[in-house]
Amino acid sequence: MAFYNLSSLSAGAPALTGVAGSLITVLDWLLVTTMGWTKPYSATNKAAYQQPAGTNGFVLLVDDTNASYGLMRAYESMSSITTGVNPFPNTSQLSGGTKLYRSSTSSAVARPWRFVSNGKLFHFLFDQNGTIPSGVNAWTGTTSVFTFGDFVSYKPGDVYNTVLIGDTDNYVGSPSYCAAAQITILSSSSTPGTYVARPHTQTGLSIGANRQVDFSLGGSYAGSTYSPAQAFPSPVHGGIDLGRVYIGDPGVCRRGYLPGSWFWGHSVPTVTSAGVQSGDTFSGGEGTELAGKTFEWYRIGPVNNQAAFVLETSNWGV
Repeated sequence: MAFYNLSSLSAGAPALTGVAGSLITVLDWLLVTTMGWTKPYSATNKAAYQQPAGTNGFVLLVDDTNASYGLMRAYESMSSITTGVNPFPNTSQLSGGTKLYRSSTSSAVARPWRFVSNGKLFHFLFDQNGTIPSGVNAWTGTTSVFTFGDFVSYKPGDVYNTVLIGDTDNYVGSPSYCAAAQITILSSSSTPGTYVARPHTQTGLSIGANRQVDFSLGGSYAGSTYSPAQAFPSPVHGGIDLGRVYIGDPGVCRRGYLPGSWFWGHSVPTVTSAGVQSGDTFSGGEGTELAGKTFEWYRIGPVNNQAAFVLETSNWGV
Protein backbone atom coordinates (compact mmCIF):
# COMPACT_ATOMS: atom_id res chain seq x y z
CA MET A 1 0.00 0.00 0.00
CA ALA A 2 1.00 3.62 -0.46
CA PHE A 3 2.39 5.75 2.36
CA TYR A 4 0.68 9.03 3.25
CA ASN A 5 2.26 12.01 4.99
CA LEU A 6 -0.06 15.03 5.17
CA SER A 7 -0.89 18.04 7.33
CA SER A 8 -3.13 21.08 7.59
CA LEU A 9 -0.57 22.83 5.37
CA SER A 10 -0.86 20.31 2.52
CA ALA A 11 -2.27 21.63 -0.76
CA GLY A 12 -6.06 21.36 -0.74
CA ALA A 13 -6.23 20.34 2.93
CA PRO A 14 -9.57 21.23 4.58
CA ALA A 15 -9.71 23.16 7.85
CA LEU A 16 -10.29 21.49 11.21
CA THR A 17 -12.37 23.88 13.33
CA GLY A 18 -14.83 24.12 16.19
CA VAL A 19 -17.73 23.94 13.74
CA ALA A 20 -19.73 20.71 13.70
CA GLY A 21 -18.98 18.67 10.59
CA SER A 22 -15.47 19.98 10.00
CA LEU A 23 -13.91 16.70 11.15
CA ILE A 24 -16.03 14.83 8.60
CA THR A 25 -14.79 17.18 5.90
CA VAL A 26 -11.16 16.54 6.86
CA LEU A 27 -11.61 12.76 7.09
CA ASP A 28 -13.46 12.65 3.76
CA TRP A 29 -10.44 14.30 2.15
CA LEU A 30 -7.90 12.12 3.93
CA LEU A 31 -9.52 8.69 3.98
CA VAL A 32 -11.77 8.68 0.91
CA THR A 33 -10.31 11.17 -1.58
CA THR A 34 -6.65 10.58 -0.78
CA MET A 35 -6.42 7.01 0.53
CA GLY A 36 -9.25 5.22 -1.18
CA TRP A 37 -11.18 4.07 1.86
CA THR A 38 -14.92 3.85 1.25
CA LYS A 39 -17.75 5.74 2.93
CA PRO A 40 -20.65 3.26 2.85
CA TYR A 41 -23.01 5.21 5.13
CA SER A 42 -23.51 8.82 6.11
CA ALA A 43 -25.97 11.28 7.64
CA THR A 44 -25.80 14.91 8.66
CA ASN A 45 -22.39 15.36 10.33
CA LYS A 46 -21.98 11.58 10.60
CA ALA A 47 -19.96 9.16 8.48
CA ALA A 48 -18.83 5.54 8.40
CA TYR A 49 -15.39 4.88 6.85
CA GLN A 50 -14.41 1.35 5.81
CA GLN A 51 -10.85 0.11 5.54
CA PRO A 52 -9.75 -0.91 2.01
CA ALA A 53 -8.81 -4.31 0.56
CA GLY A 54 -5.75 -5.85 2.18
CA THR A 55 -6.94 -4.97 5.70
CA ASN A 56 -9.44 -6.39 8.18
CA GLY A 57 -12.06 -4.24 6.45
CA PHE A 58 -13.53 -2.83 9.64
CA VAL A 59 -15.54 0.39 9.86
CA LEU A 60 -14.86 3.63 11.74
CA LEU A 61 -18.01 5.53 12.72
CA VAL A 62 -17.62 9.27 13.31
CA ASP A 63 -20.35 11.36 14.93
CA ASP A 64 -19.35 15.00 14.44
CA THR A 65 -22.55 16.68 15.58
CA ASN A 66 -21.05 18.23 18.72
CA ALA A 67 -19.56 21.71 18.52
CA SER A 68 -16.04 20.98 19.79
CA TYR A 69 -15.52 17.24 19.48
CA GLY A 70 -16.32 14.17 17.43
CA LEU A 71 -17.30 10.78 18.85
CA MET A 72 -15.37 7.83 17.40
CA ARG A 73 -16.34 4.15 17.55
CA ALA A 74 -15.46 1.22 15.28
CA TYR A 75 -17.40 -1.85 14.15
CA GLU A 76 -16.50 -5.13 12.52
CA SER A 77 -19.25 -4.40 10.01
CA MET A 78 -22.16 -2.00 9.56
CA SER A 79 -25.49 -2.23 7.74
CA SER A 80 -26.53 1.40 8.22
CA ILE A 81 -25.24 4.59 9.83
CA THR A 82 -26.93 3.51 13.09
CA THR A 83 -26.44 -0.26 13.05
CA GLY A 84 -23.22 -2.23 13.40
CA VAL A 85 -21.77 -5.55 14.58
CA ASN A 86 -19.35 -5.89 17.52
CA PRO A 87 -18.44 -2.27 18.31
CA PHE A 88 -15.13 -1.26 19.86
CA PRO A 89 -15.25 0.27 22.31
CA ASN A 90 -18.63 -1.23 23.14
CA THR A 91 -21.11 0.69 25.26
CA SER A 92 -20.17 -1.14 28.47
CA GLN A 93 -16.55 -0.07 27.97
CA LEU A 94 -17.22 3.56 27.05
CA SER A 95 -20.51 5.32 26.51
CA GLY A 96 -20.76 7.23 23.24
CA GLY A 97 -17.26 6.38 22.02
CA THR A 98 -13.85 8.02 22.29
CA LYS A 99 -13.69 11.78 21.88
CA LEU A 100 -11.68 13.79 19.42
CA TYR A 101 -11.59 17.39 20.66
CA ARG A 102 -10.84 19.20 17.41
CA SER A 103 -11.11 22.66 18.94
CA SER A 104 -11.19 24.27 22.37
CA THR A 105 -13.73 26.81 21.09
CA SER A 106 -16.88 26.54 19.01
CA SER A 107 -15.50 28.78 16.28
CA ALA A 108 -14.22 28.69 12.72
CA VAL A 109 -10.58 29.12 13.81
CA ALA A 110 -8.53 26.52 11.91
CA ARG A 111 -6.49 24.18 14.12
CA PRO A 112 -3.25 22.47 13.02
CA TRP A 113 -3.39 18.75 12.32
CA ARG A 114 -1.00 16.03 11.19
CA PHE A 115 -1.80 12.72 9.45
CA VAL A 116 0.48 9.77 8.65
CA SER A 117 -0.71 6.38 7.38
CA ASN A 118 0.45 3.18 5.69
CA GLY A 119 -3.05 2.68 4.26
CA LYS A 120 -3.98 0.16 6.97
CA LEU A 121 -3.54 2.29 10.08
CA PHE A 122 -3.34 6.04 10.61
CA HIS A 123 -2.21 8.46 13.32
CA PHE A 124 -4.10 11.76 13.37
CA LEU A 125 -2.53 14.45 15.56
CA PHE A 126 -4.24 17.77 16.24
CA ASP A 127 -3.88 20.81 18.47
CA GLN A 128 -7.18 22.06 19.82
CA ASN A 129 -5.65 25.43 20.81
CA GLY A 130 -3.17 25.99 17.96
CA THR A 131 -3.33 28.26 14.93
CA ILE A 132 -2.01 27.98 11.39
CA PRO A 133 0.13 30.97 10.39
CA SER A 134 1.60 31.12 6.91
CA GLY A 135 4.29 28.50 6.36
CA VAL A 136 4.34 26.86 9.79
CA ASN A 137 2.02 25.04 12.18
CA ALA A 138 1.91 26.73 15.58
CA TRP A 139 1.48 23.81 17.98
CA THR A 140 0.69 25.08 21.47
CA GLY A 141 1.68 21.94 23.36
CA THR A 142 -1.81 20.54 23.97
CA THR A 143 -1.59 18.06 21.11
CA SER A 144 -3.88 15.02 21.09
CA VAL A 145 -3.65 11.83 19.05
CA PHE A 146 -6.29 9.60 17.45
CA THR A 147 -5.25 6.25 15.98
CA PHE A 148 -7.25 3.68 14.04
CA GLY A 149 -6.38 0.65 11.94
CA ASP A 150 -4.53 -2.68 11.82
CA PHE A 151 -1.44 -2.96 13.99
CA VAL A 152 1.32 -5.48 13.21
CA SER A 153 0.34 -8.72 14.98
CA TYR A 154 2.69 -11.49 16.06
CA LYS A 155 -0.17 -13.99 15.75
CA PRO A 156 -0.34 -15.71 12.33
CA GLY A 157 -3.71 -15.15 10.71
CA ASP A 158 -4.85 -12.53 13.21
CA VAL A 159 -7.92 -10.95 11.60
CA TYR A 160 -9.02 -8.92 14.64
CA ASN A 161 -5.85 -6.90 15.18
CA THR A 162 -7.60 -3.58 14.60
CA VAL A 163 -7.08 -0.92 17.26
CA LEU A 164 -8.84 2.34 18.09
CA ILE A 165 -7.06 4.81 20.39
CA GLY A 166 -8.70 8.06 21.44
CA ASP A 167 -9.44 10.41 24.32
CA THR A 168 -11.89 9.49 27.06
CA ASP A 169 -12.02 12.86 28.83
CA ASN A 170 -15.19 14.80 29.38
CA TYR A 171 -13.49 18.18 29.02
CA VAL A 172 -11.12 20.08 26.79
CA GLY A 173 -7.39 20.34 27.46
CA SER A 174 -6.42 17.08 29.15
CA PRO A 175 -6.29 14.18 26.66
CA SER A 176 -6.06 10.63 28.03
CA TYR A 177 -3.38 9.81 25.48
CA CYS A 178 -0.90 11.23 28.01
CA ALA A 179 -0.44 7.58 29.03
CA ALA A 180 1.20 7.12 25.61
CA ALA A 181 2.13 3.44 25.95
CA GLN A 182 3.86 3.79 29.31
CA ILE A 183 2.62 0.49 30.73
CA THR A 184 4.97 -2.41 31.34
CA ILE A 185 4.85 -5.85 29.75
CA LEU A 186 1.94 -8.15 30.62
CA SER A 187 0.16 -5.51 32.65
CA SER A 188 -3.22 -6.73 33.82
CA SER A 189 -4.65 -3.26 33.21
CA SER A 190 -5.75 -1.70 29.96
CA THR A 191 -4.48 1.70 28.83
CA PRO A 192 -7.24 4.36 28.86
CA GLY A 193 -8.83 4.91 25.45
CA THR A 194 -7.23 1.83 23.82
CA TYR A 195 -9.54 -0.80 22.28
CA VAL A 196 -8.99 -3.80 20.00
CA ALA A 197 -11.74 -5.57 18.04
CA ARG A 198 -11.25 -8.98 19.72
CA PRO A 199 -8.61 -10.73 21.85
CA HIS A 200 -5.81 -12.83 20.33
CA THR A 201 -8.07 -15.91 20.64
CA GLN A 202 -10.20 -14.38 17.85
CA THR A 203 -13.36 -15.01 19.86
CA GLY A 204 -15.60 -12.81 21.99
CA LEU A 205 -16.05 -9.07 21.87
CA SER A 206 -13.96 -5.91 22.07
CA ILE A 207 -11.20 -5.73 24.66
CA GLY A 208 -9.62 -2.83 26.44
CA ALA A 209 -6.01 -3.33 25.33
CA ASN A 210 -2.79 -1.91 26.71
CA ARG A 211 0.14 -0.11 25.14
CA GLN A 212 3.44 -1.48 26.35
CA VAL A 213 7.11 -0.51 26.23
CA ASP A 214 10.31 -2.34 27.09
CA PHE A 215 11.46 -2.36 30.70
CA SER A 216 14.80 -0.89 29.63
CA LEU A 217 13.09 2.35 28.55
CA GLY A 218 10.77 2.36 31.52
CA GLY A 219 8.62 5.37 32.22
CA SER A 220 5.17 5.47 33.72
CA TYR A 221 2.18 7.77 33.91
CA ALA A 222 0.03 7.60 37.02
CA GLY A 223 -2.56 10.26 37.69
CA SER A 224 -0.83 13.56 36.90
CA THR A 225 2.74 12.35 37.47
CA TYR A 226 5.02 11.23 34.64
CA SER A 227 8.05 9.19 35.73
CA PRO A 228 10.67 9.09 32.96
CA ALA A 229 13.46 6.59 32.56
CA GLN A 230 16.35 8.99 31.95
CA ALA A 231 17.26 12.60 31.30
CA PHE A 232 17.08 14.23 27.88
CA PRO A 233 19.36 14.14 26.02
CA SER A 234 20.90 10.76 26.87
CA PRO A 235 23.68 11.11 29.46
CA VAL A 236 25.54 8.33 27.63
CA HIS A 237 25.55 9.28 23.95
CA GLY A 238 23.96 12.73 23.91
CA GLY A 239 21.17 11.61 21.62
CA ILE A 240 17.65 10.20 21.79
CA ASP A 241 16.50 6.76 22.89
CA LEU A 242 13.32 5.48 21.25
CA GLY A 243 11.45 2.20 21.57
CA ARG A 244 8.58 0.35 19.94
CA VAL A 245 5.06 0.82 21.26
CA TYR A 246 3.45 -2.59 21.66
CA ILE A 247 -0.19 -3.63 21.83
CA GLY A 248 -1.07 -6.23 24.46
CA ASP A 249 -3.99 -8.34 25.56
CA PRO A 250 -3.96 -7.32 29.27
CA GLY A 251 -2.42 -9.91 31.56
CA VAL A 252 -2.00 -12.38 28.70
CA CYS A 253 0.45 -11.47 25.96
CA ARG A 254 2.33 -8.92 23.93
CA ARG A 255 0.30 -9.23 20.75
CA GLY A 256 2.08 -6.96 18.29
CA TYR A 257 3.32 -3.43 17.77
CA LEU A 258 1.89 -0.10 16.69
CA PRO A 259 3.61 1.04 13.49
CA GLY A 260 4.44 4.73 13.07
CA SER A 261 4.48 5.41 16.82
CA TRP A 262 7.60 5.35 19.02
CA PHE A 263 8.11 5.69 22.75
CA TRP A 264 10.17 8.68 23.97
CA GLY A 265 12.56 7.17 26.51
CA HIS A 266 13.34 10.41 28.33
CA SER A 267 11.96 13.08 30.57
CA VAL A 268 9.86 15.57 28.64
CA PRO A 269 11.59 18.94 28.09
CA THR A 270 9.63 21.79 29.60
CA VAL A 271 7.92 24.35 27.38
CA THR A 272 10.50 26.96 28.34
CA SER A 273 13.57 24.72 27.96
CA ALA A 274 15.93 24.73 25.02
CA GLY A 275 14.87 21.18 24.22
CA VAL A 276 12.60 19.91 21.48
CA GLN A 277 9.25 21.53 20.73
CA SER A 278 6.16 20.14 19.05
CA GLY A 279 6.71 19.59 15.35
CA ASP A 280 10.51 19.35 15.63
CA THR A 281 12.11 16.78 13.33
CA PHE A 282 15.06 14.42 13.76
CA SER A 283 16.57 11.32 12.12
CA GLY A 284 17.69 7.92 13.34
CA GLY A 285 21.41 7.50 14.03
CA GLU A 286 23.67 5.71 11.58
CA GLY A 287 24.57 2.21 12.64
CA THR A 288 21.38 1.77 14.67
CA GLU A 289 18.06 0.08 13.89
CA LEU A 290 16.62 3.56 13.36
CA ALA A 291 19.06 4.50 10.59
CA GLY A 292 17.24 6.03 7.62
CA LYS A 293 14.07 6.74 9.61
CA THR A 294 12.72 10.24 10.18
CA PHE A 295 10.62 11.41 13.10
CA GLU A 296 8.62 14.31 14.52
CA TRP A 297 8.25 15.07 18.23
CA TYR A 298 5.01 16.31 19.82
CA ARG A 299 4.21 17.46 23.33
CA ILE A 300 0.95 15.90 24.43
CA GLY A 301 -1.34 16.05 27.41
CA PRO A 302 -2.34 18.79 29.85
CA VAL A 303 -0.03 21.78 29.83
CA ASN A 304 1.46 21.21 33.29
CA ASN A 305 1.85 17.41 33.15
CA GLN A 306 2.98 16.49 29.69
CA ALA A 307 4.25 13.39 27.96
CA ALA A 308 5.61 13.03 24.43
CA PHE A 309 4.54 11.37 21.20
CA VAL A 310 7.09 10.47 18.52
CA LEU A 311 5.64 10.12 15.03
CA GLU A 312 7.60 8.26 12.37
CA THR A 313 7.38 10.15 9.09
CA SER A 314 9.49 7.80 6.95
CA ASN A 315 7.69 5.00 5.10
CA TRP A 316 6.53 2.39 7.62
CA GLY A 317 4.48 0.53 5.02
CA VAL A 318 4.00 -2.74 6.93
